[in-house]
Amino acid sequence: MKNILILLLITIFGIQFSESEQTALVKTNALPLATSENELFSVNIVVPEAVEANESFTINVELNNLTERAIEITTGNPVFYYLVRDSSGKAINTITRTDVGIVQLLENKDALTEKYPYRFKKPGVYEISAVAEFSLHVGDGKSRVYKMETDWKKIKVIE
Repeated sequence: MKNILILLLITIFGIQFSESEQTALVKTNALPLATSENELFSVNIVVPEAVEANESFTINVELNNLTERAIEITTGNPVFYYLVRDSSGKAINTITRTDVGIVQLLENKDALTEKYPYRFKKPGVYEISAVAEFSLHVGDGKSRVYKMETDWKKIKVIE
């Protein structure tokens, strides 16, 4: 009888703990951990197909909030860092961030966009990609770091 009573008390306590944990999650308005970044966010890059050597062009990137609510993220400035490689796959430039720890609000179904000017000195075929690295509050004082890379885009640089 004593064992049954102890088991009953443990079960009741476990149910109450589970309910209070769920209540805390609702109160903090935190997002649950997603199984994939693609459920919450997407990234995209747009560059021209061809440019002239020494001609400035713009790299356009965006981080999309795919959820139905606004999300507060902590990022660097800029949000993206950029990777540039030549036709042999050799990295020729990495454009990094100058600042970190910036809190930004990303509205529901909205995108955070950046435009970065760039110029190639020599003709050839190059590839460009951008990486967004940011953290998101997921509840109980915890955060999750997301690192999402765009597709690589080819760009032909002509004389």
